Amino acid sequence: MNAIYFPFTVISGQAADALNACFKSVSVYQPSTHMSKALAELAEKGLSEIRRPVQGDDDKLEALAKEYRKWAELHQGAELNFFKFRQDDDHAIAHIRSELKGYGIPQEAADPLFNARLFLKIAQEFDAERQDVDREISAFEKMEKSLFEELRGEDDAEIEIPLEKSLLRREDPGAFMTEERLNAWTRLMLEDTEISDFFVTGSRAVFDFLAEKTP
Repeated sequence: MNAIYFPFTVISGQAADALNACFKSVSVYQPSTHMSKALAELAEKGLSEIRRPVQGDDDKLEALAKEYRKWAELHQGAELNFFKFRQDDDHAIAHIRSELKGYGIPQEAADPLFNARLFLKIAQEFDAERQDVDREISAFEKMEKSLFEELRGEDDAEIEIPLEKSLLRREDPGAFMTEERLNAWTRLMLEDTEISDFFVTGSRAVFDFLAEKTP
């Protein structure tokens, strides 16, 4: 049985390992040929299958995503908070429309599929950065545990030292613009001629959203 990981275009090594233990393969959709380094490494190891149902306009997607990131960092800080903007943020929407027009895409007749790919490209950068943060948190927690074990010593090996939960909170990337993520991802997925056996998500927010919307 094959699984498709949704509605994301990146997957962590931990999630890939877990899913490969249960499924024959794990597919991850990509909006363009440019993928994260971590995902490329997983693909090389055979832990993920890359699916790219739509070809072309890669340079245009990269240029738009880069331009939008520069604009967002200027207005909302150096981190990838640009993906958290509200749908009714007139400044953000006006900027996106301006950039689309600048690259030869009419504002009112923009290609919905291209827009979906652009959204997923921006989301991809956000998710990749969140994965980097999560890896740093895991490394810190591992170091913290090791330190306490060394301080405890062999004589007190059976005594458990309660550790406070990390103050560095892991965020669910699917909690940001959940419906827009699903819409964009689904539009890209529908371009694929290959039927999937199973859909899997690692996001509680996505699961809850679908459970609420599904009768």
